[in-house]
Amino acid sequence: RAKVQNRELIKLEDHLGKVCVENKNSESKQKGADPFCMYLYALVLKHLDRPNKAIQALVKSVNMYPFNWSAWKLLASLMKSKEMVAELEANLREHCIKQMFL
Repeated sequence: RAKVQNRELIKLEDHLGKVCVENKNSESKQKGADPFCMYLYALVLKHLDRPNKAIQALVKSVNMYPFNWSAWKLLASLMKSKEMVAELEANLREHCIKQMFL
């Protein structure tokens, strides 16, 4: 894989961070983050080599909408040890997809 970094990723991280993460504090009609926005945010974080923040965003995403298989696949790609999986398991809400994933 090439080590060329998209220069727009930093801008995307900033924008998605505001839209996805900070939106939950706003008084808008749509309270909280959108699960697909959180998935995109995690994807950007992964490409910026920020795996811990990406995992946090993905956990929020799959807890809100567990049927996003792409989010689960990205989450799986970030798991590097059994300990990480055990910690992850504690943060995921109970759902049949969680059982398939683990």
